[in-house]
Amino acid sequence: MKKPISPHRICEKLYLIGQRVVSFFLESKTLTWRDPQGSQEAMLNDLSWLGLDWDEGPGAGGEYGPYHQSEHNYLYKQYAEKLLNSENAYRCFCSNEELEQMKETAKQMQLPPLYTGKWATASEEVQKELEKGTPYTYYFRVPKGRQVKILVESEHSPCPHALGFPMPSFAHVSLILAPDRIKLSKRHGATSEGQFREMGYLPQEMVNYLALLGWDDGTENEFFTIDQLAEKFSINHVNKSGAIFDSTKLRWMNGQHLRALPSEELCKILGDRWKTGGILLESERMFVKEAAELLKDGIDLVTDGDKVLSSLLEYPLNSTLASTNYRFNDMCSASRGIQLR
Repeated sequence: MKKPISPHRICEKLYLIGQRVVSFFLESKTLTWRDPQGSQEAMLNDLSWLGLDWDEGPGAGGEYGPYHQSEHNYLYKQYAEKLLNSENAYRCFCSNEELEQMKETAKQMQLPPLYTGKWATASEEVQKELEKGTPYTYYFRVPKGRQVKILVESEHSPCPHALGFPMPSFAHVSLILAPDRIKLSKRHGATSEGQFREMGYLPQEMVNYLALLGWDDGTENEFFTIDQLAEKFSINHVNKSGAIFDSTKLRWMNGQHLRALPSEELCKILGDRWKTGGILLESERMFVKEAAELLKDGIDLVTDGDKVLSSLLEYPLNSTLASTNYRFNDMCSASRGIQLR
């Protein structure tokens, strides 16, 4: 499963704030029904490719595990029951169809979606539904006329509301927009790190560019290493407005990063790719070094070199030289004939 760039961008911001992400919950609510294991593997692979390593979390272990949200369900259920017993919450057995009807009714009345509190005062009916095994959702009990908040949904995944604990600090990164200023989606092209990797983008360039989406260091500089980003990044410089994802600029910046690579690293990247792709039989010969130096000023993506090198290798040099030599000899003979006359 390919994951969009937004989660990795958030992880990058966390990484830059704390130098390293100490731990994070990898599984969101939607992953409980969308192949969580496949999604986890794809996300971890993308983060590793970007160089965003974690000190604690899936694969690294640590004292704050487990690291999946669903593995904490027993704890959420425990606190939900505590609020239930203190009459600060109640169970709601409304079906999805009933809830949609409430939304539609509110919409027709030009009101925001509003839950009617149907189960807020129920008593005997609750026990009957529990005996039948009807799925339910925990709702906060609030004064009449106030908006009802969902506490824990039927699968016992929590919604982010404080349960008697100190209120955490919240921060938001700017929304990523396409050039047409609507939310970035698949129809705008590649949306996952895995896709960009296949297209020939460098991981350090992706980190650099993603950091610039909604942030700057207060200068005109746009090129940073990850260590420089970690040193300069501040949440105070994160913009509120949406950030435009400019694929043309992304490609240009990748070319700049590519040409700034040490010769040995560039040769290894291109040589390994050419060998893996079957273009060359060896990846460490002098030819690779010469080809990399020849091509680097004219390519922006790692993959750009494939077609150019293939075209060069397929060029009929011997036959061209032979043909050129034949025509050259003819010209010389004709020239001698003219001189004799």
